Amino acid sequence: MRRILINCARDKGRDKRSGIRRRLDQAIVEYRIGFAIDPKAKWSTSLVEALEVKGYLDEALAVYERHAALNPTDGFARYALGCQYARRSRWGQAAAAFQEGTRLASTLHFDAWCHRELAWLHATCSDAELRDPTRALQSAEVVVRMGPKEGRDWNAVGAARYRAGDPASAVAALLDGNRVSSGGGGASWLILALAHLKLEKKEDARKWYDAAVRLSEDNKRAENTLTAKGSKDKWRTVEPPAVKETFDRLRAEAAEVLDIADSPGQAAKEAPPKKKP
Repeated sequence: MRRILINCARDKGRDKRSGIRRRLDQAIVEYRIGFAIDPKAKWSTSLVEALEVKGYLDEALAVYERHAALNPTDGFARYALGCQYARRSRWGQAAAAFQEGTRLASTLHFDAWCHRELAWLHATCSDAELRDPTRALQSAEVVVRMGPKEGRDWNAVGAARYRAGDPASAVAALLDGNRVSSGGGGASWLILALAHLKLEKKEDARKWYDAAVRLSEDNKRAENTLTAKGSKDKWRTVEPPAVKETFDRLRAEAAEVLDIADSPGQAAKEAPPKKKP
């Protein structure tokens, strides 16, 4: 019942918003009581989802931190906590949580998720200290062995292959990601642009760069429209700062090699890390 309420609250086409918000508030109250009674319970994930729907992000993180601390052998708890850290650009903590998740994961499914996040993080992280092509590729190879199923899986594999110096297989993986996720977008398109440049296909590179920028600008306009209207639902369309941070850095990197001026995020741009021996 509570998960139905959460899904309803996420439906942007709903009409009876105020009634659903009240029911979601009641669900959160009940989840909080349940979590206080048994913080080890698996359904703490449902509490976090409800809190995120309402925009209570600090409390959501605190719930996952406590849940992970009380479930030291739960690989999924580490994966979920890593995602929370990554959304807040706490990259070192995210990497540590995902790495621990690969050790603890009770199923290949969760193990693949942790390796996917590690591959993407080590290939695209805005923290140069954590960008590591070798480790990114190692995690990507695990994802491939387990069988990529989602667009995010292929995007992580493609990013890792690009950073490891294999632009041709990077393009293949990223295009697979586009097909699986109905078009892809954002940062993965910028990596496609960079990979095409390495293959000396400047026209294709510019096509993917322009598509990524257009999508970003469309998203910004949508955000601004909701802000101007004073919408309480604005947070649902706003990407986490960490996502924008990664996008801006990749945009600046692609703009430089394409010799394009006027690139937001240029100040945050850092050179890709060198391969480690």
